[in-house]
Amino acid sequence: MRLEPDAVFEVKHRSLCGRIGRIKTKRGYLETPALFPVIDVKRQLVDVERIRQLGFKAVMTNSYLLLKRGFKVGDIHQFLKFDGIVATDSGAYQMLEFGEINATQEEIIRFQEEIDVDIGVILDTPTGKTNSKEWAKQTVDKTLNNAVESLELRNRDDVLWVGPIQGGEYLDLVEFCAKKVADLPFHIHGLGSPTEFLEGYRYQTILEMILISKKHIPPSRPVHLFGAGHPAILPYFVALGIDLFDSASYALFAKDDRYLTPQKTYRLETLTELPCRCRVCEKHTANELRSMVQKQREKLLAEHNLSVLAEELSRIRLAIYQGTLWDLLQNRMHSHPQIFDAFRWMLRRARYLAKYSPITTPSVSGLFAFGYDRPEVILFRERIRQFVSQLEPKRLVILSSKDQVLILKDDWRFDDKTLIMVLDGQFGLVPLEMLDVYPVYQTASRKTKPDIRKILSIINIQESVLVATVDAELYSALRRKLKNVERLSAT
Repeated sequence: MRLEPDAVFEVKHRSLCGRIGRIKTKRGYLETPALFPVIDVKRQLVDVERIRQLGFKAVMTNSYLLLKRGFKVGDIHQFLKFDGIVATDSGAYQMLEFGEINATQEEIIRFQEEIDVDIGVILDTPTGKTNSKEWAKQTVDKTLNNAVESLELRNRDDVLWVGPIQGGEYLDLVEFCAKKVADLPFHIHGLGSPTEFLEGYRYQTILEMILISKKHIPPSRPVHLFGAGHPAILPYFVALGIDLFDSASYALFAKDDRYLTPQKTYRLETLTELPCRCRVCEKHTANELRSMVQKQREKLLAEHNLSVLAEELSRIRLAIYQGTLWDLLQNRMHSHPQIFDAFRWMLRRARYLAKYSPITTPSVSGLFAFGYDRPEVILFRERIRQFVSQLEPKRLVILSSKDQVLILKDDWRFDDKTLIMVLDGQFGLVPLEMLDVYPVYQTASRKTKPDIRKILSIINIQESVLVATVDAELYSALRRKLKNVERLSAT
């Protein structure tokens, strides 16, 4: 099977920049967003069969460690006893930990091909968290050199290859690296070096890295964020366009007696009960877990943590399909002060997110706006502005509600140059004929007075338009801004 770059990824649904898609591999399709649980072949806390039962169609293991520990692998799927999709990392994390690894680029690529991986990663040099921009530039240069070199070393056409992007918090280097790697024939792009920023709760730094990278990566290629695996922040990364994750967090947290929830992480010693109904939490209490020997406790905590991650990926995919990913971001923003700051950062980029949001969605029962200019609202206000501009009305009647009855002057006539609009706290003004369409009809918000600036941005397009309103407060405000304003009476 020959798998061509830019021909293996199909997008099915969108919400913000988040995408539900399908990646074609030689062992079948992988639906995104997806997370690869990292398998530690030396000490795996959750059985591979249980990982499959939890709904994970793909796993990741470390090809460098397999190579250097002398494992007789053969087919990686048989070795792991996993019949799904297997991805392998190249040893970059070990390089980040220890400074270097004892393997060449050619050895790593050849080994991944020999063990029949579905998705492989070239050997890159991670930037990590560093105060030296010179060092960061060196990691980018080495990664780019390896990316070019890998093209000649790859022999198999049925392996999907990941082209890493480095640069860390130096966004100009990240942008430079993304541009260069995007020009090369990789199937997937991977954004490296987030782990140390995640450990320091520097979520905004990672969001900035994602944003600058995504602007240069072809939309036909999925994007992998290496080493990200906490459910509270995953929706934010997906909302900016990340399609794939890998993480050993479920096991690492378990070894430290930490218990995952969608909002935050708890120390097991602080829990009076278990706020979950996964298989582990149904059968055990917090006291029972604490009383177990460490090895048994770690296994159960790891399975619980992995269950939480599986549920979170399902929740994110459902939100994308429903068109409510922004609601999930709002729901999570109070989980942690740094996540709240991440939401405020996303809010300042709502206009960018709006460009990638769909005009309609398959099924939406309600969108919630709490005084924030969510992307769907921004996008629809732009559609209203364009509608009014194209119509070029000479008369504009503003109602306080669509049910309002007007007593108009005898000389008023409703013709094709008359536009009736309704005041709305979120959208400003909405044409009468658009009140029952998405997202106006689906948006519920607290009662707010319409922003006069939003109203003027629509009706001031044509200076000659005659505005008539029954709203006394709006009439007074418009009189200070416009010449042709009338006050209408209503019953």
